[in-house]
Amino acid sequence: MVKIQRPGIRRRVAADLQILKRFAQTVELAKLGRRLSAQDVVADFADNLAEELDFRLEAQSMEAWVSHLHASPLGKNIRVPQVHWDFTTERVLTMERVHGIRIDNAAAIRKAGFDGVELVKALLFSVFEGGLRHGLFHGDLHAGNLYVDEAGRIVFFDFGIMGRIDPRTRWLLRELVYALLVKKDHAAAGKIVVLMGAVGTMKPETQAAKDLERFATPLTMQSLGDMSYADIGRQLSALADAYDVKLPRELVLIGKQFLYVERYMKLLAPRWQMMSDPQLTGYFANFMVEVSREHQSDIEV
Repeated sequence: MVKIQRPGIRRRVAADLQILKRFAQTVELAKLGRRLSAQDVVADFADNLAEELDFRLEAQSMEAWVSHLHASPLGKNIRVPQVHWDFTTERVLTMERVHGIRIDNAAAIRKAGFDGVELVKALLFSVFEGGLRHGLFHGDLHAGNLYVDEAGRIVFFDFGIMGRIDPRTRWLLRELVYALLVKKDHAAAGKIVVLMGAVGTMKPETQAAKDLERFATPLTMQSLGDMSYADIGRQLSALADAYDVKLPRELVLIGKQFLYVERYMKLLAPRWQMMSDPQLTGYFANFMVEVSREHQSDIEV
């Protein structure tokens, strides 16, 4: 496969970005636009485009991302096309040719005898492990970028849009998960959200803790397999409205990827119960143990 940059595309991109930036400024006059960090999202898009226009950076991101995931058994069903570096430049990306089935073609995947549950687990792992542990995740998981090869592995294409979460934000996110789902300390969770710089409207700490408790309690009382990311998103949206929360742009992007994964979960493994899966529960348990140790270490320091 050869990806070639269209002549004159850089000038067109620069002009289009100016239009998007002006539009984002207008959108942020409304509360929804501020909450979704419209200007930050456009800035992130511009940064990604700058990298996307250098195919050498895209190839490096692809290889770095998959090397992180292959360190775990859950990453065994994940691969990327091999890059032919001798034939790759800033404007030409040359990779191995890969044959496969689109991830949303559930009938063909079943006919080929591939396990939909294993594919969904690999997708979830790629977003969670890549984003929260390594700070690097694929930022555009639409079906055209995901194929199942002859060996039943998911092949990820098009790494022009990569999500990056800096170490501080990753630490805060892990602390937030720990506070909400392990300690059930909603006051601490509220303080973490403030530390993220996301809250525009301050309310009494006790009120904030109660609001977070109302959101988090149902999450701890049902299996993750029964949850809908779309429903969680709607609940978060209502909570964000109450506090005029401005979501960090990285969270907007990673949230979009979880919505993609939920769609594929319904197509490929509609009856699968996530937290009844021993491999995945083991992974999450180990992750939370690491977060707990990290939390205790921070307290001792």
